[in-house]
Amino acid sequence: MGDQKKDDAIFQIGTKLWLKGFENFTLGPGDVRLIKSLQKTKNLTRTSEDLGYSYKYGWSKLRSITKKTGRPVVISHKGGYGGGGNVTVTPWGTYLVELFSMVQERLDHFSQIINQEIAKKSFEDSIN
Repeated sequence: MGDQKKDDAIFQIGTKLWLKGFENFTLGPGDVRLIKSLQKTKNLTRTSEDLGYSYKYGWSKLRSITKKTGRPVVISHKGGYGGGGNVTVTPWGTYLVELFSMVQERLDHFSQIINQEIAKKSFEDSIN
């Protein structure tokens, strides 16, 4: 913005996406990051650490999604003596990630178009 006057400040829109469902259910970026990470690690302890969550908080988020949608997001598999269990993301969990990602991609595209239109419009043009 170097030599521009304050009145010529360039604005952009910013967006934050949540998918809203029934029973006050919302699916946001944190939920999607959790599920996507579990698809890779298959381990809630590791995923929780990677995302800066406690293990308890990670399970709480997964249980909340399951309860509010009526479908499990993951299936847990117990480990042997000393733990070592893992989780598998269900087709429902995969669907939620894909749906959110598709909507986010389209929202980003739409935001980019609007930001290009904003960049073309100057304050001086609007008052003359």
